[in-house]
Amino acid sequence: MGKVVTGTNTAYGLRFQLPNKAVTFGYQSIASNNPRIEWIGTGVDLGNLEFRVANSFTSTTSTVVATMTSFGNTVFGDLALFGVPTASSAEVGIASNNTFSLDVKGGTTAGVNVDNSLLGVKINTSGTGIDIVAKEKGIVMQVANGTNTIGGDILTSASNNSTGAKITTRAGVIAIAVDAQTTPGATNNNIGVKGATPGTSAFEAGIYGQTPIGNNRYAGYFDGNVFTTGSYLPSDSKLKSNVTKEFNVSDKLKMLNPVTYSYNKILEMNLPTEEQHGFISQEFATVFPELTKDITKPVFNDKGEITSNFTFKAINYNGLISVLTAGFKELSEEMIALKQELAEYKASDLNRKSLINSTSISTDYILEQNIPNPYSDKTSIRYKLPNGITKASIVVLDLNGKLVKEYEINQNNGEQIISATDIGKGIFLYSLIDNGSIVITKKMIIK
Repeated sequence: MGKVVTGTNTAYGLRFQLPNKAVTFGYQSIASNNPRIEWIGTGVDLGNLEFRVANSFTSTTSTVVATMTSFGNTVFGDLALFGVPTASSAEVGIASNNTFSLDVKGGTTAGVNVDNSLLGVKINTSGTGIDIVAKEKGIVMQVANGTNTIGGDILTSASNNSTGAKITTRAGVIAIAVDAQTTPGATNNNIGVKGATPGTSAFEAGIYGQTPIGNNRYAGYFDGNVFTTGSYLPSDSKLKSNVTKEFNVSDKLKMLNPVTYSYNKILEMNLPTEEQHGFISQEFATVFPELTKDITKPVFNDKGEITSNFTFKAINYNGLISVLTAGFKELSEEMIALKQELAEYKASDLNRKSLINSTSISTDYILEQNIPNPYSDKTSIRYKLPNGITKASIVVLDLNGKLVKEYEINQNNGEQIISATDIGKGIFLYSLIDNGSIVITKKMIIK
């Protein structure tokens, strides 16, 4: 005790010496400001430094409070609970025999309780920063009495892939990876989960949800109104097979019963209060069963615990868009056909009236049916005028009576060739005109 000569060095303090091992308490030199506890040995004689507590002056029985290992670890509690440390597991700081910066086991309330006005815990490690095994709550963090408070601020960086927080849950009945809730108190905004990206990458998603397709599986489920500034659904041809054209949907659409309604007030769901327009799922399913689905959602209490399940029927309104489009096309085609029939009727009536009015001119006019009819290239129309008339015309009209083409006739009889390129495709009327009056009208079809 006092001045201790240790080979070529001199220490000051207290030294207990046993064969091949020793422990010293004191200063390395007179100039040193830091006192030290040091144990000395080689191999199995080195051992570990134990801190113990006993309640008897006559017994050698005591309890291990903490152990400092020869590899630089400090273990609180019995070292046997963590295993014997090895050189490959050496760490500096508070650690177990593994590659953790902090390994806490035991206790029934909080494993680690940090009360600090600035920085609670700072961890810098190349392995696992925190590995917590708990029966109830792994981390309980409270930050209060500040202007801008953040419960946890995580910054990660890597040359390839970097993940701020990865959470995996396992449970026999209910597993929730992230439960984010806000409590009353904010006067302006309450946001459960906020996701943002910088907008500089090939693919970005503020929040990315993924789950296998199946009954009652949803990548995102929202109990309330959802607002978005843009929405897309996959529709690429390479994603589809068994593609068939929608047809004969008008009859199905006639079977639907559109209604206006208000939602009931129920505890299991957060439904809008405004007047709604749509269909009743049970009725809709009799016409389009593939666009309806049974939904079962969990019901949570005020503590975020699932207390029951609630089942209801839902409709895929987006899937109805193509059906409505097909129905519109069918109605449009029917309307076009009706217009053509009406135009043909008007043209026939006009032709009938013109024939009646032209009987006083002559009965020697001849206008034959065009050959071929229908045609796609050229057609021939033979005609004959009464004696003494050598100038007339053949005009082509559409079904609305609009002039398409006029051909002058300078012979008493002959043949007029009409090209489809001059007329177009469709149903047309052609008339023999003499002195501004329609003499004969017939119909031709160009494919």
